[in-house]
Amino acid sequence: MPKMKVERSTDYRLTAMIRGEMAAQNVSVEKASRYAGCCVNTLYKVFDSPTAYMDKALRLMRGLSIPIERVRETITYPY
Repeated sequence: MPKMKVERSTDYRLTAMIRGEMAAQNVSVEKASRYAGCCVNTLYKVFDSPTAYMDKALRLMRGLSIPIERVRETITYPY
């Protein structure tokens, strides 16, 4: 049976990168919400759709010390 091609969206890849860094650095959700400058409920919305909350997502990634080059590589455009 042939393998199916799996399309990963930009939101999926950004969330995976953020969650992976949080796990690697043992950063709690409360601390991550302070990095992002928002409450915990809004942080979960950022996890669901980082492109919709890009200002908070960028602050969070900066707090997690994710290089901007990695963020740029992760973002793709549909055209």
